[in-house]
Amino acid sequence: MRWVFFLLAYMCLLGCTSPIDEVHKNSSESFTGSDILRQLDQAFYGLPNEYYPAGRPKDIKYNFFLDLEHGYCVTAGNRIHLYGDRARWAIVFEKSGYQNRSTSAQIELDYVGNCIDYPVDTFAERNYITNSSRVIQQAGVV
Repeated sequence: MRWVFFLLAYMCLLGCTSPIDEVHKNSSESFTGSDILRQLDQAFYGLPNEYYPAGRPKDIKYNFFLDLEHGYCVTAGNRIHLYGDRARWAIVFEKSGYQNRSTSAQIELDYVGNCIDYPVDTFAERNYITNSSRVIQQAGVV
């Protein structure tokens, strides 16, 4: 099960290991602590940040922040993973626990950064863009 987390985290952070995109290509500036804190504040308040894909007018953008007191999750553990270089940074919040309503073990990943390839669920009417992923293990299934 642990390898699934590492695979998922790796896939989420491919943008940090791939060539620098157009936003940062011509920039010799590095990020500041204020830049990171602004992005974390936006995640805390559920506001999409400037690094989200532009999308269409009807698209819905979710920006989650780690919630250790969720009423339907018995938290087993959590971690914070930090990644960065001169121009790129990423923070991955990991929470593992038992979801008592769905009777499943889950790992929740919420990520914030200027190099994240945010997942987009595409539908005809609108897209859903988020900074969160889940790895779910149903009870009794190995």
